[in-house]
Amino acid sequence: MIIEKKEGNGESEIVVLGETLCSDSEGNYLLPGRLIVGLKTDDLPSGIRFTLLDQLPSGIRFFREDTVIFSRLPDRNELSVEVTSVYDSRQWDGLFPLQATMDSRRCVIDNSTEYELRYCGDDCECWRISYCFARPVQNDLETALEEICDKVRWVEEKGNEQLLFGRWQI
Repeated sequence: MIIEKKEGNGESEIVVLGETLCSDSEGNYLLPGRLIVGLKTDDLPSGIRFTLLDQLPSGIRFFREDTVIFSRLPDRNELSVEVTSVYDSRQWDGLFPLQATMDSRRCVIDNSTEYELRYCGDDCECWRISYCFARPVQNDLETALEEICDKVRWVEEKGNEQLLFGRWQI
């Protein structure tokens, strides 16, 4: 069970199964994977943003470059998901050049009806790609997060596939 406690200053305190969650600098609540077992998506307070702190009980986790924020949309039976991936060009060790990789992923997102691109670009040292999508609410929160993880990986896999099989020019 998740409880939202409003404080006098308008801030919220989120308690999950008796444990108070910390939040990051953006105000997203850090949800430990061990607390997800038994939670239902409907347990999430509407409009409160969460991110997975570590890994799911199944061992599934998001890539270290990915920040994935999820929240239950008010008055809708959907989870809103925002993904931001950051790659340091000095440490890039991917199969293909970083710019080609980002351009290919952007193309995958642009050509999909399920994703909405928010940003794709670099600042000389880091490349960032940010996109969002919505998922129907699942009964089981762990299953919902596993599906979200699959959707994030799909973008990366399809982008790499385009480069590998020559559908995108390097």
